[in-house]
Amino acid sequence: RGCVEAIASGPSIARIYASRGGEEGDAKEIAQRAHRGERLARSVYRKAGAALGAACAAWAQVANPQAIIAGGSLAESLDLLQPPLEHSLSQRAWSANLPLPIVKASLGGPAPLIGAAYFARQGISG
Repeated sequence: RGCVEAIASGPSIARIYASRGGEEGDAKEIAQRAHRGERLARSVYRKAGAALGAACAAWAQVANPQAIIAGGSLAESLDLLQPPLEHSLSQRAWSANLPLPIVKASLGGPAPLIGAAYFARQGISG
């Protein structure tokens, strides 16, 4: 409750969408509806993007990264998330941290799993 995962994860997008009267489905199906112009689906993705932007702004204040790399299943919907994410980020981050490019992970959706498997195989822990 109250964390970015509660708003901007695949299961949360599906839950929020259904709680607002939308048909049940997963985040990928809801993204397809948003691409077709469905207002509710677009609204849910806007809210998720804004939450991600707020989280990225907080992280940028601490880490001062050169870019934000989007991975995981939601990265497949970066085109929907990016405009509200960038707006939220620009409203919250220090101007010294901007502009901050947001790019999709080159390994695509399974990038976090590939990284976790790599670290597990190497015996590296967080």
